[in-house]
Amino acid sequence: MSQRENRGDISYQDLNEHEQREINRRITYVRKIVYYSITSFTEASLRDVIQEVSKELGDKPPHWQTLIRWYKLYRDAGFKMKGLIPNHSSKGHRQSRIDDKIIEIINNKSKSYYNQRQPSYATIWREIRDIINEYNINNPFQALTVPSVVTVRARLEKASYFWKKSKRSGKLSINNELACESGQVITTRILERVEIDHTPLDIYLTMDDGTLMGRPYLTVIIDHYSHMVMGVLISFVPPSFRVVSTACINAFLPKGKYMDEVAVKFPWPAHGRPDLIVTDNANEFWGKKFTTVADEFGSIFQFCPIRKGRYKSRVERFFGILNSIFLDRCPGVIRKPNEQGEDYNARKEAKMSFQEFRTLLIKWITGDYHNYPLSKNGLTPNELWNTSASEMPVPEENEMDLLLIMLGSVKRKLAKGGIGINNLDYNSPALKSLLSGEGPHLVTVRYNEFDLGHIYVFSEKNKTYIKVPCEDFIYANGLSLYQHSMNSKKVRVLTQYKKENVSLQLAQIEIAAELDQIKDRNHRRKNQTPSSKSARLKSIGIVGYEPLQTNQLDNSTGVNLSINISSETEEELDLDGWSAENE
Repeated sequence: MSQRENRGDISYQDLNEHEQREINRRITYVRKIVYYSITSFTEASLRDVIQEVSKELGDKPPHWQTLIRWYKLYRDAGFKMKGLIPNHSSKGHRQSRIDDKIIEIINNKSKSYYNQRQPSYATIWREIRDIINEYNINNPFQALTVPSVVTVRARLEKASYFWKKSKRSGKLSINNELACESGQVITTRILERVEIDHTPLDIYLTMDDGTLMGRPYLTVIIDHYSHMVMGVLISFVPPSFRVVSTACINAFLPKGKYMDEVAVKFPWPAHGRPDLIVTDNANEFWGKKFTTVADEFGSIFQFCPIRKGRYKSRVERFFGILNSIFLDRCPGVIRKPNEQGEDYNARKEAKMSFQEFRTLLIKWITGDYHNYPLSKNGLTPNELWNTSASEMPVPEENEMDLLLIMLGSVKRKLAKGGIGINNLDYNSPALKSLLSGEGPHLVTVRYNEFDLGHIYVFSEKNKTYIKVPCEDFIYANGLSLYQHSMNSKKVRVLTQYKKENVSLQLAQIEIAAELDQIKDRNHRRKNQTPSSKSARLKSIGIVGYEPLQTNQLDNSTGVNLSINISSETEEELDLDGWSAENE
């Protein structure tokens, strides 16, 4: 056997792709020998191993003596992969058959190939061909032969897989591909770690009257240990501090009231303050408001590394299950171009209202997802949560304390009619008492923009917040600010449409014209006094009553009530105290 080349401290990643594939092939054969504990190496003893591995790899089987040589190299290297590195330098044709000038051209163009623009082999070959043709025109007596695409590809592939992938796809991509997942996060109880993330849902929703609303955003908070969804928020508002705060309120409080609002009867036991909240690096989490809330609430916030999805594996997995199992069968779902018919239009197919979708989603989460075995031991989220909660009971958070921590605040004026905010009026006996005691003044108001049914008004005197309902509570309860804005916009459009009605416009034009005519005729004197008493006497404006006529005889009494009223003296006539009695 020839002396093997000393490869020094060369590692697997330093080899080119062809060498890496060859090492993987060899070690598969050798490990089968170790697996079957073969100690006597003969053609008969190795035949079954060679046939089994070659069938598994779809590979041309090596000679049995070659396999013995591989095993000895592997053993002599301390059973390390390094011993199986191909020794190509000992083979013939070590000198390249390609002209040095062509190699130089290929090496220069390899820089164009190894970048994230990711040109194809054919593109690089055409560029090399053009360079060589130009060289041949300028040097007709030293013409070069254009190499084939296969030759160019072979030269480009000499680099290692890691180096090529890092140049063409980025270091993050190759690191994620080759990352070892053995260091996964391990939790031992509920509320030890929760994960938050947002996603725009691939579905179009409508208003109750069928008007298209658009694609909603979904914010989800999931307990890492039990896989249970602790809280959700479905809205049309892009991710923000208020969105996250409202989702946290839903997650950390008991779900009794919420389940009554959405009319779902399945149990949802999740509640409580988590020890660690894992978020991504979005702007809504980096703000000063959110860090202040974190400190006040008593949880630790951890930001996962950029583009490291595995640090939020639970919530990422939930989104995948949601899309494939729940959304896929909903009307109005958005599909990829290659997964839909040419006439499919998700907007036209949208038939589900926002309220219907929210109810169905909560029903699916609590009735389906929470009862599906997701853990490695075959337990469901409900089983994992309830078992852990029985060992360490979860205290309930105070609703008012949590609301005041999470909700944003604004300044509004307290006046006679209460407080107006978002074109809605809020009032209560307690608020009227505050007004009577302190008078009209600016007050601090906290409100949930995803439920406009109540606001919370701060009393400086008592240092407490007052819960004040909306005067139109039936409309505002459970109504989001976005839905309210959509409703208001629709009312404005309808009002404008009615204002542009032709009959209305014609009536306005005729009334304006008649008023102009009245103003232009019979200009009165500047010292004119009103004749309202005379008008009352004639019952002007009273429908169905005939005015008393001059010189009219009242036959019922036999009294002649003939009264002569001069049109010239009508203005001086004083009828105060006058009456006609039948003696």
